[in-house]
Amino acid sequence: MHGARFRPEEKILRQGEVSSRLHVIMWGKVEVFMQVPGNLPIPLAQLKAGEVFGEMALLSGDPASADVTAIEDTGTFTLDRGAFNALVTQYPELLFRNQESWSTCSNLCKLPYEEPCA
Repeated sequence: MHGARFRPEEKILRQGEVSSRLHVIMWGKVEVFMQVPGNLPIPLAQLKAGEVFGEMALLSGDPASADVTAIEDTGTFTLDRGAFNALVTQYPELLFRNQESWSTCSNLCKLPYEEPCA
């Protein structure tokens, strides 16, 4: 596990890039948004201390499905794939506790983009 600190507006995770790290927010806030070619970014969520991001790319091995940017000074602890696998081997309930929210987020990020109603 490693610590990282990010300044406001600093990009932490980029959509389309391969990432092998899960981030646990220790303090601060981040914004998660999806880039759609030819359109403005679509805000998906704001996350705060105690919340996690980067888990979908870590679990699937796919490129990140969204950008994550610090909104304010933010500190995270990161787990690489090896540390994550060791943790869930010892505590498998961690996977099941978040399974529904990960599935929902994964499905949302794969939906085709439609223009919002005016």
